[in-house]
Amino acid sequence: MQLASPEVYPAVVSLLTAVPFYTGFAESVLYGTTPGVVYINSNWQEYGKEPQVAYIIMKFGMSVLCGSPAAIASSHGVDYGESIISWLLTSFRKCKVAAPFECLQASPVLEWNDIIRSRMLAHGESFITFSDDQMPNPDIIKDKLLLMERVVFQFPNSPDDQQNANSLLTTCRALPEGYSIVPLIPQENSHFYLSNTFHIGPDTFFADAAAWEAADSVGYVALYEGIVVAIAFSAIRITKEGVDLAEIGVETSMEHRGKGLAWSVCAEMLKCCIIKHLTPVWCCRRGNSGSERLARSLGFIEKTFGFGPINYYMLPIAQE
Repeated sequence: MQLASPEVYPAVVSLLTAVPFYTGFAESVLYGTTPGVVYINSNWQEYGKEPQVAYIIMKFGMSVLCGSPAAIASSHGVDYGESIISWLLTSFRKCKVAAPFECLQASPVLEWNDIIRSRMLAHGESFITFSDDQMPNPDIIKDKLLLMERVVFQFPNSPDDQQNANSLLTTCRALPEGYSIVPLIPQENSHFYLSNTFHIGPDTFFADAAAWEAADSVGYVALYEGIVVAIAFSAIRITKEGVDLAEIGVETSMEHRGKGLAWSVCAEMLKCCIIKHLTPVWCCRRGNSGSERLARSLGFIEKTFGFGPINYYMLPIAQE
């Protein structure tokens, strides 16, 4: 695999169009909105006008491997798909990203899943199927490979459904005393640079406030004594097939949970999305019961796929 130059990115975008599930984070990297890196199969010009496989990872650790293993085998040799997995387990395992994990998805799903599992088992990786509510401790599973499922929720997009959703979102839910909800102001460092306070923040997905504004992002924060204690924001903003999408990032600080703050900041953001004609997207890990319940309570509907669940593989990253 070789590092891709930005000139090749349009061809990589065409590879992503064949992926049957949502890959907004990868497209956002290609469009230059979200920090990340892109790799393509080596010497790809010898085998066609476009790369046959691409690997994209954003700085928070989400990654996707796309391209047909069959096409790779016919051009590079039958073992090339497996060599890509070997590369992921060795060279790239040491890549510095903002999270202790890499969360790898792959498409075509069934083809890559067979290669990934066989190759990783050959490397001595131990598989653990993980669906608990809490994230695993990196120290406990540092030499293991976790198999998880990614869940994608879609927001109602018909006029009648949106009217019902808007009615739900305007339901009066009183905030606890001392709390307030205000629009996220990216120029305010206390609003933007939150990745040290929360697991995610606008600075996880955008290089700076200018990048946030250029993407026409939206968000709301809950304040307590002037401090941000909950946030909902468009972590990913892309346009796909003429539809403006906004993937929602949401989090509440531990000591302020159980007060309905996440629902309230999300409701404000979703109302803003409806006004701006943005289609919200909600993604989470299967087993994250709090996130799944919150999505459904806000009117989101789980999206299903004909090939079955969206598997992703969580690999601990060896920090240098």
